Amino acid sequence: MKIGVSSYSFNGYVKHTGADYFELCDIAKEIGYDGIEFTDLVGTDDPIGLAGRIREHCAKIGLDVISYTVGANFLTKDVEAEIERLKGCVDVAEALGAKVMRHDACYGYEGHVHARTYRDAIAQIAGPIRRVSEYAAA
Repeated sequence: MKIGVSSYSFNGYVKHTGADYFELCDIAKEIGYDGIEFTDLVGTDDPIGLAGRIREHCAKIGLDVISYTVGANFLTKDVEAEIERLKGCVDVAEALGAKVMRHDACYGYEGHVHARTYRDAIAQIAGPIRRVSEYAAA
């Protein structure tokens, strides 16, 4: 079994010190973790380039990139835009070398005041999730 940590776990440290993703990898390795999960790579206009550099750094220090986790909401008004954004996140996960990408499915109906059921949500989010999954499989 391998033990990993999420980059999210270092958010307080990052806010306090300004540490970057590479420093987080070094710290995770120093603490004794075997791998690291990244959440939404932010602060760059080139997330794929950053992901590639992180992947190289992790390989150099012997730290596995376990997964990439991002937020998502398929109950949004612009589902097509959300699907395309998530496809871009799949590309980032690939550049990281992550074998797994995890994403949210929804946060709730945008601007809808009437009650909706779990089945209503599933009917609306299943297709978009499938489309992102099919993109990732390719």
